Amino acid sequence: MKPHIRYRDNGFRLYPPPGLRGEAATAFLRFSQDYFRALAKRYGEEPRFRLDRSCLEVDLSRAPRTLRAVRCLAR
Repeated sequence: MKPHIRYRDNGFRLYPPPGLRGEAATAFLRFSQDYFRALAKRYGEEPRFRLDRSCLEVDLSRAPRTLRAVRCLAR
């Protein structure tokens, strides 16, 4: 049960694992938002988030070091 990540040039979209629905999926996306915010804070950068019902969209165009760290996590 892994989340699905679609990378773009300056960010990514994170979708919850297929087994999570409703409140569980929303809680997963909010936890992920807090995690990526803390990761960016470590580098002194500020990402932009857009939380939708089905995905978390993260714009890291102003946070290049955070984007690099996120891509390393996916390996």
